[in-house]
Amino acid sequence: MEWKIGVTQWSLPCAVSDCVETASALGLQAVQVDLGAAADGYPLTDPALQEHLCKDAERCGVEIVSIVLNDLCKNGFVHAKGDPRREIAWKTMESGVETAARMGVRSICLPSFFDNAIRDTDGYARTVSALRHICTLGAAQGIAIYTENVMDADGLAQLFRDVACENLNLLFDSQNYSCMAGLDAAPVFAAAGARVGDFLHVKDGTDTLGTAPLGTGSSGFLHTLRTIVANGFTGYYILENKYSSLKAAEHEIAAFREMLRHAAQQA
Repeated sequence: MEWKIGVTQWSLPCAVSDCVETASALGLQAVQVDLGAAADGYPLTDPALQEHLCKDAERCGVEIVSIVLNDLCKNGFVHAKGDPRREIAWKTMESGVETAARMGVRSICLPSFFDNAIRDTDGYARTVSALRHICTLGAAQGIAIYTENVMDADGLAQLFRDVACENLNLLFDSQNYSCMAGLDAAPVFAAAGARVGDFLHVKDGTDTLGTAPLGTGSSGFLHTLRTIVANGFTGYYILENKYSSLKAAEHEIAAFREMLRHAAQQA
């Protein structure tokens, strides 16, 4: 089987403008690109950068699968009206949809971590409201929305019911559940079903995120990978470990392909 593998732009040891070419040189098929920080004026909204990345993607045969709104981790929509962080978060969402539409990117990802973590019922209600808002904006442009969070299977199912938007998916991550919530990720993946969409994150680590080679951290990565493969996932595996060099990335990609083959044999 030919596995589809991609990488997050922020994992690569290169400039944003070089991420597509670098992914192609590594033999990868996809990248996720960050919209950038609000404090920096959302760099990806620059038309010249957008054109450059889109041309590289077409030339290299690499798909820009999604735009990620990582600034939400600093300025979350979980805050009450009047809080400047909430105002920034809503601008981030609107800028994300506008940018994805201009670039022809089919999805947007929203992390619910750090400043945007869901810590209480008010934060949950504001998350539902924000996701419903961006899902509505996205649907008008044919854009899918992905929520990245560490809810357990029951909580996630309730979130999908409460948001009630067909274009909402889960951005599943192999390490976040264990590192941030002490959860086994595999049951969440199995329960999410079709809501997983067609890409997910793979990374590993012990006390920190994305700092250990896949399969060597404390996240139970190989157990999670076996569940993913056994459930018939055929989308993109997006690498999110941090690579200090292209050689390190090449080594990880080769090792991961072997892990995938082994998991398929066990399925």
